[in-house]
This record gives sequence, structure tokens and C-alpha cells, in this order.
Amino acid sequence: MKSNKGFGIIEVLVAMFIFAVVLLGLLSAIVVVKDNNTRTLLRNKATELMNNEYEKQKSVGYEKIDQNCVDKDPCNPDSDSCSETIKIRNTDIIIGWSTAINEIKSNKLTEITTTTCWKYKGKSYQNSMTFLIRKEYGN
Repeated sequence: MKSNKGFGIIEVLVAMFIFAVVLLGLLSAIVVVKDNNTRTLLRNKATELMNNEYEKQKSVGYEKIDQNCVDKDPCNPDSDSCSETIKIRNTDIIIGWSTAINEIKSNKLTEITTTTCWKYKGKSYQNSMTFLIRKEYGN
């Protein structure tokens, strides 16, 4: 009489198949989370660059607004002063930016729109921020 202790080869193969399917599902979830995390990091870096541009423009004041990156294509930056290369997960990514300036003379305001652009996995992403600089009273 045979003893039926332990698992047969069929049970082991079925268990390994189920384990493999679960593992593949987890691995695909990790890839999706990593991709979303990278896109979030890039968006945060672009927002940081726009905030830096805002602080720079605010510090020079109404009369001396920096015209360096005005009306450039942020997705094809032609100078290092209008782009920054960052390394994320061993990949160099160029974030370019451009500035559009609109003077509102009746209110002594200047509207500045900064647009950033970057490419990730063959797709272009853009982010914009608009702010106002007011001419000081008495000037």
C-alpha cells in the first residue's frame, strides 16, 4: 500500500503557476507605480523651475524684467539659460522653459506666463504658471 503523504508533481506545478501569475501582477504594478512616480518628480521639478523664475522676476522688479527666455519654444530650448538637464533614475531629461510677457499699462501690471516642457518616454509634457508683477506706487 502506498502512502499519500506530500504533494504530487501536478499540485506543485499548479502552485508554481499560481505563484508566477501573482508575481507577474505585482511586477507590473511596480512598473506602473515607478512610472507615475517619475512623472510626478518631473512635474515637481518643472514647478520648482517656474517658481524660481517667478522669484527671479519678482526680485528684479517691474522695470527690469528679464527678457532672456521670452517667446522661445520651451520644448526645443536653444540655450542653456532656458533649460536645465536633470538626472532621474539614470536618465538625463531636459526641462526647457519660456516666458511670455504681457504689459497691462492701465493697471501698471505685467503679466508673466512661464511654460515648462519636457519629454519622457517619447511623450511631451507642458506645465504653465501665470503671475503678475505690479509697479510700485509713486514710480
